[in-house]
Amino acid sequence: MEINAVRASYGYPPIPPNIPDFHAPGVPPALAPPGPLPSASLHGVFQLQQRDAVDIAEPHQAAQPPVQAVGVAQPADPLQVPVPALLHNLIPAEPNAGPASGMGNVCGAENVQPDAAVDNGVRTTNTVYSNVLTTVFDPSGHLVLVTMLFNVVERVPSACGGRMQVQTRKDKSTKCRNILITDKTSRASFIKAILAVHELADQYAPGPHQGPGFKMWWTGSNGGKTSAATIEMDDEFKVAITALLKCSKGSCNVGVEFDTALMEPFRVRKRPLPVEDSEDELIYGTKVPRIDQFTDEAQLHGDIILELKKKWICQDHKGEHGEVGHCYVMPQAEHLELNNRKLKAWAAAIAARDCTKHQPPQTVEFDVLWDDCLVSAKPRGRLGPRAVDTPSPMATVSMLDPASMLMMAITPLVMNLLDRQGASTSSTPQVAQSSSGHHHLLLLSGASLPNHGEELVFCLRDFKTVTNVDILNVEDVFKTNAITPSIIREMPVQRLCELSGVLEGHMWQFQSFCKEWCDYVKERRSLMG
Repeated sequence: MEINAVRASYGYPPIPPNIPDFHAPGVPPALAPPGPLPSASLHGVFQLQQRDAVDIAEPHQAAQPPVQAVGVAQPADPLQVPVPALLHNLIPAEPNAGPASGMGNVCGAENVQPDAAVDNGVRTTNTVYSNVLTTVFDPSGHLVLVTMLFNVVERVPSACGGRMQVQTRKDKSTKCRNILITDKTSRASFIKAILAVHELADQYAPGPHQGPGFKMWWTGSNGGKTSAATIEMDDEFKVAITALLKCSKGSCNVGVEFDTALMEPFRVRKRPLPVEDSEDELIYGTKVPRIDQFTDEAQLHGDIILELKKKWICQDHKGEHGEVGHCYVMPQAEHLELNNRKLKAWAAAIAARDCTKHQPPQTVEFDVLWDDCLVSAKPRGRLGPRAVDTPSPMATVSMLDPASMLMMAITPLVMNLLDRQGASTSSTPQVAQSSSGHHHLLLLSGASLPNHGEELVFCLRDFKTVTNVDILNVEDVFKTNAITPSIIREMPVQRLCELSGVLEGHMWQFQSFCKEWCDYVKERRSLMG
């Protein structure tokens, strides 16, 4: 046999007769006579042919003749390799299967992937638009004329022949398309279809329950285009579709009209891309505190200040905005308010190991503690002024600062001076007697009273005359903020110190002086009518 002779020439044993299932090691078995095969089987035969063809092409492989598919002629030479291109037209494509893995481009044909939708020979790359084309646009659908109304801004000459005027006029654009309309068509999908006709599907999106509104009419509809109803809700669209489907598709043309000027709430807003490689200053601004902006000393003091605030919480004295206050409480239950300046000084002393958080340092800010001249913090906050227990006379004297004690010492001398002025002038004795204790104005301006716009100047001068404390430089600051002596007596001392830069002790003296000074001026004006 010719096959056995070829096998023997390559060193393979011959095939025994009448044993169809026998095959030598490494040699594929002989197949049964060809017969009618299904499409899936033909794919297996084609792959087997390729494997055998490659094996036979190698010189060390067996000279097994290739298996031929149905309709392919047997080659004259057993070693001839059939051309795979001839099988391309004989073997049908496997249903629902792509190209076999590892085979590559076997038949020399390109594997074209559907990368975009094709409509009437035109390829589109818009994903939204292509989805609408493949799902709604259909040549067998209704012919729909879609009219888009839009505003046009143009410059026209004015009637007087002067400058150009800007006017807005309404313009329209009409396009037609076959849209498949069935009883399953939803309002949202129909709106997307009519927007896609004008290539606006990626700029506007329909609402889930309502809008945007559009007018819809068709051949034979009640009222036609003139009386077309505006459709906004799903129920309204369902009623219109039900009436439309009752008409014959061949003789029924549909008209749709929408206005882009009324669709601004439904515009698709594009979010900006997140900024990744940018400075924090460009993202959050320049007012955001950063650790690297503070010195090591400031960071150390900040931690200590937080510890002090945590330890010395005062529920009796609130802050300016009603927040929890902070006071150092003496063993005698006297309170010393801890403002930012005192907390910084205390934290610096703790960092220098001069004191602990249990007792303030002996610095200028806390001199009142060591001089037995502590002025208790005045209650304030959202609840307004509250009653304070009246201290004993001895405690009151010990709590006064040196300036107040000086005023008490010179009061008798000033009273004697007022009595002498009353004896020489007949019109002033009653005023002098009724103004016992209110003498500061007369020291500077005699019996005259200041105008309302000059009260601040007179008060500052009288305060300097009585206490020898010069704070005349705060006049411009107080005038800029419209602060008068009557307002100073009601404002928090801490706020006054922030505005003027005056020491807190001097501001306490000036506030107490303003109360007495305003009462005196008010009394004088009432007497003078």
